[in-house]
Amino acid sequence: MPRAILVLRIWLAFVCLFNFAVVNTYYGMSGGLGSRGADYGILISSILLFLSCLYSIWDKKPLAGNKYIRALLMLIPALALIGCSSYLVHLQITMADFYNEYLQKNQGISYNPFTCDFYGYEGSGIGLCFLVQSYNFAPFITGVFVIIEVLVTLLMGLLYPSKPEH
Repeated sequence: MPRAILVLRIWLAFVCLFNFAVVNTYYGMSGGLGSRGADYGILISSILLFLSCLYSIWDKKPLAGNKYIRALLMLIPALALIGCSSYLVHLQITMADFYNEYLQKNQGISYNPFTCDFYGYEGSGIGLCFLVQSYNFAPFITGVFVIIEVLVTLLMGLLYPSKPEH
C-alpha cells in the first residue's frame, strides 16, 4: 500500500505545483498592475502545502511523529484554501448578479462570471482571463486533493513507517 500513497503524493505535488505557479503568477500580475487586494491566506497556504508535499515525498523522517498531527497540519492550510477560494467564487457570482441587474436593464446584455468572452479578450488578454479563472478554482481543487491524501494516509498508514525507539 505505501506505493499507492507515494503515487498519490506525487500527483498531489503536481497539483500543488500548478496551484503554486498560478497563485504566484496572479500575485505578480496583480502587483504589477497596482492592485492591493491580495489574499495572503491563499498565498501562504499554497506555499506551505507545496513545501510539505515535497518534504513528505523525499524525506524518510515524518514531519510530525504522529499521523494525526500530520493530518491536522495538512488540513489547516487545505481548509484555508477551500474557504478563501469559495469566498472568491461567491464574490464573483454576487458581482455577476449585480452587473446583470444593471446591464439587463440598461443595455440588454448579460454577464457570465466564468467565461472570458464578455470583454472581447483577444491575444494576451485571453491569457489574463484564464489566469484569473485558474486563480479562482486552482486553490479549491488543491484543497480537495490534500483532503483526499490526508484521508488515504489516515486509513492506510504512513508512507514510511516509523522505526521503533529503543
